[in-house]
Amino acid sequence: AQELLIQNIYLPPNTKITKPDLENSLNVSAPNNFILGDVNGWSPLWGSAKSNDRGKTFENYINFNNLFVLNNGKSTH
Repeated sequence: AQELLIQNIYLPPNTKITKPDLENSLNVSAPNNFILGDVNGWSPLWGSAKSNDRGKTFENYINFNNLFVLNNGKSTH
């Protein structure tokens, strides 16, 4: 049987987040890994019409770790 890892995170809007914070908090090395959550970050990568610093931090993390965003193109709320 294959293992499935689901990680769910919530980051309040005023919490400062850095790439090292993400690296220490999330396990991206496991196969069949899903990271879900409300990160209060905006990016066109997941359907937002605008971006902010937190969204850019997540974009960089996603790109650096060769992760994929599952989104149908609609803006998230």
